[in-house]
Amino acid sequence: MPYTTSQAIRSQGAVLAHGAGSPPVYTEIEELTDIQLTGIAVQSVDVTNLSSSSKEFIAGLNDNGSIQVSGNYTHGVGQKVLWADASAGIAAPYKLTLGSHLMTPIVITFSGFPTKFDLSTKVDGKVEFSSAIKITGDIVITP
Repeated sequence: MPYTTSQAIRSQGAVLAHGAGSPPVYTEIEELTDIQLTGIAVQSVDVTNLSSSSKEFIAGLNDNGSIQVSGNYTHGVGQKVLWADASAGIAAPYKLTLGSHLMTPIVITFSGFPTKFDLSTKVDGKVEFSSAIKITGDIVITP
């Protein structure tokens, strides 16, 4: 099929939400300005043996990385829950929605726990926050 136009997905409208309960009810983490999913790292397991002619490896378990976010600090409900989970070391479900302008947005769900929550202020500026959430277990992407 010949190239016609870009199929890039606009980032505006991307939402990260924190879940609670079963089934989870999601609360948006307010006023994010940056969302970065670090990606998957596959461990390699050395299975070289005395009959091998070269080093041999098999794929080990996936490390599904982390998600790093930053934004304007508002002391909103979603930000407060994220801060509380970081303080308590609590894992929770999360949902990242991309392409909210599409007929069928891309939804990425996973479980994770915050490993940091930082605030920063500057002269003649705004209060900003950043956080990192370590993903534990599998990531599900729909559609």
